[in-house]
Amino acid sequence: MTVATFASLDPASYREIVRRALAEDVRWGDITTEVVIPTQLQTAGALVLGTRCVLAGLDVATECFKQLDPHVWVEMVRRDGELCGGGRRWRECLVVLPPC
Repeated sequence: MTVATFASLDPASYREIVRRALAEDVRWGDITTEVVIPTQLQTAGALVLGTRCVLAGLDVATECFKQLDPHVWVEMVRRDGELCGGGRRWRECLVVLPPC
């Protein structure tokens, strides 16, 4: 595993950008989701990579989930700067779980 070192972004530098992007994307909701998926449904998900890459932006991705639901739990499985191969072992980089 190779990890590049660099300074983390200050959350204040991207919170407003994330808020605006989410406001644009979810302003009116998604009619299909609202009709098909029960509002009380809780689920878990994972960000899965399809190719070899250097991870970047996991804090920003986490901020997106936190702004949608402040009680969501996000586990960083990998870190920004890690070189991740395309193999199954390296594909999952963060896990999102609903609040308990």
